[in-house]
Amino acid sequence: MRHLFVAALLSVVATAQTLTIPGGLHGIEANSSTAWPWARGGAPIRVQYLYDAIHFTGQNIAGPVMITRLRWRAQGGAVGGIGTYDDVTVRLATMPFDQAQASPTFANNLGSDAMIVAQGPVTTAPAVGITPGNHYVDIPLPVPFLYDPTRGDLAIDLAVGAGFHGVLPALTDARANTTMCMRVHALGDAHAAIGTVQANVGSVVEVTALRDALVPSFAVDQVSGASPLTCRFTDRSWSSDPHGILAWLWDFDSNGTIDSVDRHPTWSFGCGTHDVTLQVVDASHGLRMLRRERLIVTDPGSVTPSFTWQLVGRDTLRFLDTTTPAATAWAWDFDGDGLVDATEAAPVVAFAGGASPRHVTLSVQRHCRGPFVAVRRVVVADSLVTGTAGSVVLPAGATALVGLQVSASQGVDVLGVDVRPADAGAASVEMFVGPANAADGEPSVWRSLGVVATGAAMSGELRFARLPMPLHLEPGTWSFAIRALDAPLLATDVGGSHVVQGPGMALQQPRVRNGAFAGTSTPGMLWNGAVHMAANALTGAAGSGFAAAGCPGALGVPAWTTIALPVAGQIWQARLSQVAADGAFFALGLDRTAWSLGPLPWPWPQAPGCHLLVRPDDAHWSASIGGTVTFAVAIPTGTALHGLPVFVQGIAIEPAANAPGLVFGDLLAGRVGG
Repeated sequence: MRHLFVAALLSVVATAQTLTIPGGLHGIEANSSTAWPWARGGAPIRVQYLYDAIHFTGQNIAGPVMITRLRWRAQGGAVGGIGTYDDVTVRLATMPFDQAQASPTFANNLGSDAMIVAQGPVTTAPAVGITPGNHYVDIPLPVPFLYDPTRGDLAIDLAVGAGFHGVLPALTDARANTTMCMRVHALGDAHAAIGTVQANVGSVVEVTALRDALVPSFAVDQVSGASPLTCRFTDRSWSSDPHGILAWLWDFDSNGTIDSVDRHPTWSFGCGTHDVTLQVVDASHGLRMLRRERLIVTDPGSVTPSFTWQLVGRDTLRFLDTTTPAATAWAWDFDGDGLVDATEAAPVVAFAGGASPRHVTLSVQRHCRGPFVAVRRVVVADSLVTGTAGSVVLPAGATALVGLQVSASQGVDVLGVDVRPADAGAASVEMFVGPANAADGEPSVWRSLGVVATGAAMSGELRFARLPMPLHLEPGTWSFAIRALDAPLLATDVGGSHVVQGPGMALQQPRVRNGAFAGTSTPGMLWNGAVHMAANALTGAAGSGFAAAGCPGALGVPAWTTIALPVAGQIWQARLSQVAADGAFFALGLDRTAWSLGPLPWPWPQAPGCHLLVRPDDAHWSASIGGTVTFAVAIPTGTALHGLPVFVQGIAIEPAANAPGLVFGDLLAGRVGG
């Protein structure tokens, strides 16, 4: 701001008169001192000093003068160093009433000619304890102020913000017990509207005033905003010549060419930072110039680039720019090759390869400013983010468990998860699914989805663990678990009950076991990462996954592994393992709620714990090879089947299992896709 102060006076050639207010203190130290506002350091303040006009008329100023400079002096004996206040606003005004009637409302004390005469940082000089003469706060005014003591008293309004660095300035010389000054102050708030009135106190200020002069000056209605920015300028120049100012010459683009000769022009500024120059001329003083550097700034402030995304179709995302303030131009790179792939604010992009993490770059501009760049790790899916900044360490072997509430009408496919290992390098996790409220300490109710090794990364970074086959979950409540096998994972203590809501699915009831579904259970522990999924109704993709638990035979509960998804025109294949028989029947149906004998699940007579889980619309037999039976059924071609739910349950003949000699395996749910 100091370069603005200097520029305001470079071209003013006139005899300046300096006077000290309150009057009578030019060569005499005052009887008091004050820290307001120049010795408070980082403590903000708003303070008004109100001076009776007699302090000017009593010093031979009986008509208009142009105030161009204000200086404050240190109180005698006070010592201070160089310090800078980062945010100072100085206003001058003619009071609309006598200073003795000062109002606690700051605005009331400022007349219609009130104007900001200086704004920005103020640096104090060292104070050496010599008074008078040690003017350690010196503010040349970029915008001179025309003051006529015959029209009212003078208000000096100072707003000093909290930003301060350097050595605490000295106390300011002040006069107390004078009936011709008033003070209004509000400590702790530079923008206060109401203050406390204190009578008979005046800070000692040296005023530089021009009487026989031509002084260019102007005000502008706004100095920042979005381009194009239209600004209205008001001339406030002053000439002591009886004929006044004869011409006004404005340059708004610093090219040396006159852009306007109007007294009060309007100008539209493009993108960037702009100087404004005004030259005025009268019959007595010739040409005078005021140049205010960097006065107009368009598209100001910081720009924070950001974006979000949403799954809108199979392997397809819609990106949305969320930059603040709003961007005006966009350049997207979706494949990391450094080339621009889209220039819209909300592009829709199809990605080959499905739910794979990739780094997407958005480069934005706001009018002429930029580029501003945001890079985010994106998984091509809808995501429920569980956390990214926890510090609880889940040791290797610990198991994180949650409930998954699926609300999507045709269910969802869980594609994978993010985890956040505490150590660098790769990490391996095993994922599990179970029925609603699966007991932590009962491994038999959980079904392994496979062991997955994540990619290597730095400690604390998110890593993607893709399921070997997407896990289809029908609408309802399910249990999901992640076990850390060879590296500790990071988690957040969310304090008990917790819900993370996402599109079509919610995550709830987080907890941790310090072993494989055994050991101490700790509620409220949520692993850091995310669940990535896709709603089948949205993507139209085929799905296949666990739907209900069966009953155990000699090798345990026969459990499913999907080999191929139920795509129209292709073969749906799955493998039923842990079958201690020569083969198994497969009950295939379209309904899991009821059959001819009653509601499902239907308890099979004399087979404790065993239930028929699907309406048997069709049945197949397949032989067992090494305890494994393969199920395969051709899905007819046609879009009419898309979204159709299909279910299959394996039933093995195992005479020793129970009276009827039947073992009912898990239920596999499928959704036909295109």
